[in-house]
Amino acid sequence: MSSGYGAADGAGFVSHDGVIHERLPDAGGGAVPLRWVVRWETQLDDAELARIHAFLVRVFPDHPGGVQAAWAGSRPELRLLGFADDADDSTEGELLAHIGIARRFIRARESGASVLVGDVGLVGVSPDRQGAGLGRRLMHQTDAVLADLGVDFGTLTTGDSKIPFYEAVGWHLASNRLHAIDLWNRRETFDGPFFIRPVRAPLSAWPTGDLERNAREI
Repeated sequence: MSSGYGAADGAGFVSHDGVIHERLPDAGGGAVPLRWVVRWETQLDDAELARIHAFLVRVFPDHPGGVQAAWAGSRPELRLLGFADDADDSTEGELLAHIGIARRFIRARESGASVLVGDVGLVGVSPDRQGAGLGRRLMHQTDAVLADLGVDFGTLTTGDSKIPFYEAVGWHLASNRLHAIDLWNRRETFDGPFFIRPVRAPLSAWPTGDLERNAREI
């Protein structure tokens, strides 16, 4: 089944004035060739999930609790996968980049207003290809997927060491306090970096005050 997102020269999005507007070609020249495939979670068979799991174990050796399957918290709705070959919409090649996304609502605690977001997690590139710009290209492709999903914003939580990277690829550090469910199904107030990415709405439309994400992270 075709992913609908093109091959190695697929499109990404660029943000202008806080809103994503136009597609840009993927990096070319001497860049590592990448073929992008989008898979809904129900499209992945056991063998594909096993390969993704092995990749995530390599990428996240220090993940809290370890990566016990092809997911860590909530299962993604879909995955964006980057492969180092030019096969036609196959998941058989060498996996170099991965991201998981799930649509959900984040609720403003004070007003009760909700905003539809694409919650992003398990962002990783192959350890032996880090420093080659794959992470930046992965996030550009993620912009395209978020736009096609019709969400107002992208969201993600991360660690302090990743702040410069996400700021460099157009994500904004939110000042909100985020109430959520942790990986062990306990209520938590997340105290790490919480990023947002304007997609169909301007940055000014992001709610203020405490927020609630009534689900586990990806």
